[in-house]
Amino acid sequence: MESNPMSLTLSRKENQSIVIFTADNEQMHITVTSIDKNQVKINFDAPDGIDICRDELREYEDEIDKLSNDTTNV
Repeated sequence: MESNPMSLTLSRKENQSIVIFTADNEQMHITVTSIDKNQVKINFDAPDGIDICRDELREYEDEIDKLSNDTTNV
């Protein structure tokens, strides 16, 4: 992960949370729900209108947008 001037790294234990405030002062809660060997499970509780996506899937978003906006007849 690339670091930038606005980044923050925190450590959390199981069942601990982080709260992020949106520009509209709404809250998004991120909670570590379990830790098991090499896997961490995280719960995101966010207001409507906030998109949450795994980083490895973001590269496919442009492809999906192209396909869904394609108006060519086959």
